[in-house]
Amino acid sequence: MNNNGQTIVEVLIVSLIVTVSLVGGFSLFSQFYLTNQIRSEQVVATYLAAEGLELIKNKVDSNKLGGAAFNSGLIDCSGGCTIDYRNSISSGSGQLYIDQSGLYSHNNISGNQTPYSRIIYIDSISGGLKAKSQVDWITRRGPFKVELDAYFYDWR
Repeated sequence: MNNNGQTIVEVLIVSLIVTVSLVGGFSLFSQFYLTNQIRSEQVVATYLAAEGLELIKNKVDSNKLGGAAFNSGLIDCSGGCTIDYRNSISSGSGQLYIDQSGLYSHNNISGNQTPYSRIIYIDSISGGLKAKSQVDWITRRGPFKVELDAYFYDWR
């Protein structure tokens, strides 16, 4: 009895099963990689947004220690402003650059452009300030945004 045709069918079925499982595995791996990359970008953006609020807190504390009103230099940011670790507050696009020391800054003179931009919005509220730090970035997967809010009061 000749079983050559049956063996070819078995080999084709096994080849099909192996191919489908390999394609599924590669698809799963690529989806995992993209999700991991998006999450990594979100972590960086969240830290940048938190840093923006910390810089506002630093400015509030510096104002109080220097004898100025706690909100001095901060009340003109309702339309959006930028701030970096040098405590320089200004208007601008919010584009962030990373300098040679690894710090993010709005200064493009000594840094490489990153995909992130950070804008701080500050509104006066009863007895204090409401600050919102917004970090935006665009990748080939689309635009993303992280927003964090904080409230600052003149309680000291």
